[in-house]
Amino acid sequence: MSSLSSDDLASSNVQDAAVNSNHSAPTTVPFPLELVASSGQESLLLKVFLSNVLDYVYFKDIHSRFIAVSASLARRHGIEPADMIGKTDADFFTREHAQPAFDDEQSIIRTGKSIVNKLEKETVSDRVVTWAVTTKLPLRDDTGVIVGTFGMSKDVTDSVKVEKALEAAQQQLMDATRQAGMAEVATGVLHNVGNVLTSINVTANLLTDRFRDSTATHARPNSPLIWKRSRTLSRRSGPRR
Repeated sequence: MSSLSSDDLASSNVQDAAVNSNHSAPTTVPFPLELVASSGQESLLLKVFLSNVLDYVYFKDIHSRFIAVSASLARRHGIEPADMIGKTDADFFTREHAQPAFDDEQSIIRTGKSIVNKLEKETVSDRVVTWAVTTKLPLRDDTGVIVGTFGMSKDVTDSVKVEKALEAAQQQLMDATRQAGMAEVATGVLHNVGNVLTSINVTANLLTDRFRDSTATHARPNSPLIWKRSRTLSRRSGPRR
């Protein structure tokens, strides 16, 4: 069985892309196992992958320096992939993002434990803030020794903005509802106070009227008696001869 050359593989990819453009279902070209097993062809497959993947893919050494990046990541920073080799996140991001990213990668190198689907806030030098969901894993050589890290980051800035906008709208709704509830309670209290004051006023008027009527009724029959008693008291309190 004859092996495919790099030119044959490239030609096959172009023909396959042409077929895919005319059909809704993608067409897969089966690669011979010996082709995949070849280190040279693995490099070619990796190159094709890094040239076409939409998410941000990167490989780093034990010092967190880039050793390979996807074209999408390089385009994000407005440079070519080769221009990122040997550099670190600190060359593209502020310390706010670069330092935690470096710490995560060094932790992976020490422990061998991956970081999966971590939401990261990314701040570039011009203070533009973006958000990404990142997965990072240990990069091992043929003997299993960790020689660096590799990972993939997916930009979710638009999704985070929408989520934050929804959270802000929900908070505003809760505040408005709370204020409306407080206003309703205050209105109810004022209404109840008004009712109490009205009741007190009516009761006071009734008591006043009853007291006036009661005083006038009892005062008339007793007027002569009161007058007589007052005269008697006046005489007794006068000077004695």
